[in-house]
This record gives sequence, C-alpha cells and structure tokens, in this order.
Amino acid sequence: MPSIKFLILAAAVSFGLYACKNNDTMDARDALIPKPVSVTKSSGAFKLTKDTKIILVGEQPELGRLGKQLAERLNVLTGLNFVVAKGSGGESKGDIVLRTDANSPDLGEEGYTLKVSNDMAVLAANQPAGIFRGMQTIFQLLPVTSENANWSIPGVGISDHPLYAYRGSM
Repeated sequence: MPSIKFLILAAAVSFGLYACKNNDTMDARDALIPKPVSVTKSSGAFKLTKDTKIILVGEQPELGRLGKQLAERLNVLTGLNFVVAKGSGGESKGDIVLRTDANSPDLGEEGYTLKVSNDMAVLAANQPAGIFRGMQTIFQLLPVTSENANWSIPGVGISDHPLYAYRGSM
C-alpha cells in the first residue's frame, strides 16, 4: 500500500506539471497589464496590412509624435511600412485612427477608449497621455510572433482610466 508521503508527492508533481502546461487558448485580452476598467471581447480581428495607415484626428502637436512612434514600432514588429496621415474625423476601413477629441469627462487626461473591429481600430482620448496609454494596450494585444505575416489585433472594446489621481507604492 502506497504511503501518504508518496501520494502527496505524486499529487504535487501532477499539479505542478498541469500548471506548467502550454495553454494555446490564452487570450491577450485577458492578460492586459494594468487591467483596464472595462474590456468587452468581440468576434473577429483587425488585420494589419501594407495598406494600413495611421490617421491622426486632433490638434495637439504631441499627437503627431505619438503617431510616428506607433508607426515606427509597428514597422519594426511587422516589417510593414505604416504611413501617418492627418485626418478630418471620418474613419476609413483598414486604418488605425488616433483621436484626441473624445470629450469624455470620465476618461480624464490619461484615459482612453479602444475599439477594434474587423474594419478598423480606433483609439480615442481627451489628451495625448491617453493615446500613449492606449498604444501600450495595442502592443500587448498584438501577437508575439506571427505565422505567414498575419498580424492582427483581436476584436475588443476597451475603456480605461486611472482610478486614482496619482500613482505610488507603499
């Protein structure tokens, strides 16, 4: 008859192996850091292609710098050549839109909304600081690697803003 120590050891090893298994079904939308205030998953994904443009809607000069930063990082990750262009507010199919005309008091200066569908990705904020934080979320949603150059952002609706006026640690 097996001893109690052997049974406990077998259970611990089994649990350890189970915890370390490769979970291919892990969804990037579940692992965002910091966790957004609201995440709504939707079907489909926005595919990045050689024709995808980054459209800027807003008057802040920082928005242009952020658009270029997004394009440069996506160019390095994907090997595609993203173009940054000024927009008038009408989103086009196949584009990533950065907007600083959200006019939402709930978002504050650092909050953002991100809506990703099959047709486009729209990142909206009141201020460029919100656009910057939303860009970090986009980077987390992208796959680490892509087979057959299939770069896509999963369909999602995210709303996020700081819960406290300042950040710190204890």
